[in-house]
Amino acid sequence: MARRFLEPGPSGTKLILGEIMESTELFLVCGAAFLWVFTILIVLALLMRIIIVFFPEKKISTEDTASVIAAVAAALHSVFPGTKITKIEEKK
Repeated sequence: MARRFLEPGPSGTKLILGEIMESTELFLVCGAAFLWVFTILIVLALLMRIIIVFFPEKKISTEDTASVIAAVAAALHSVFPGTKITKIEEKK
């Protein structure tokens, strides 16, 4: 339960200046928030795993390799006009 600071006011009434949470309440609120965020992250990770299972990575065939090389060459020529491409390697 929160403690309140009270101060005598005009005509004997008491004014509430503020409330301070006890350390156990603050600990419980922080713990609940941490667990809630952790739960949301777990749900998002499971959702990502399900999406990966239903939509696996598409393998590039040899027919698509030519279009990838053309796209890389076009991008390179747009940034560095007049350059000559001698070798394209895929790093794994």
